[in-house]
Amino acid sequence: MPLNYVAGCFGADRSDYMKDREWQKGFSLLAKHNLHFEMQIFDSQIPDAAQVARLFPETPIVLEHLGWPLKPNLDNLPAWKNRLAELAECPNVFLKLSCLGWIFQKLDEATILPYLCAAITLFGVDRCMVGSNCPPDTLYLSFDEIFHLFRKAMASYPETEQQKIFYGNAKKFYRL
Repeated sequence: MPLNYVAGCFGADRSDYMKDREWQKGFSLLAKHNLHFEMQIFDSQIPDAAQVARLFPETPIVLEHLGWPLKPNLDNLPAWKNRLAELAECPNVFLKLSCLGWIFQKLDEATILPYLCAAITLFGVDRCMVGSNCPPDTLYLSFDEIFHLFRKAMASYPETEQQKIFYGNAKKFYRL
């Protein structure tokens, strides 16, 4: 169990911040200051995240780590996809394809590739970006293994669309 794991929330003292009116009041200031929000949550919290995204459509949000599926296996893939699809409907939400090592904890292409492919399909090539999460991920997968998975998941996309996911979308989103 990860450190600071509290009722389905990593790194926070409680799991319901997104429903808290005071938290939302602070969140509302992001757009005023031309800032975005990096959202690191577990997939069980995606419905709350979708509500926040709908309440604050002017605030760009990056969902980290594929929305961190808590049960990253093929049996849970349909439930994870359904939750992620709700958030993908919000045009202000982008998805970071990252944390493959920590989420899956072994090189299992048969499981990881369907998650990556589903994520790209749901969010589209204009709202996905690659993140390595290295060095922490290298406890489970090497950097080369991680990027092999990314390349394999995007092999059917034209080079221009792959370039968006690997580089262009992050450059644009983060104004680099």
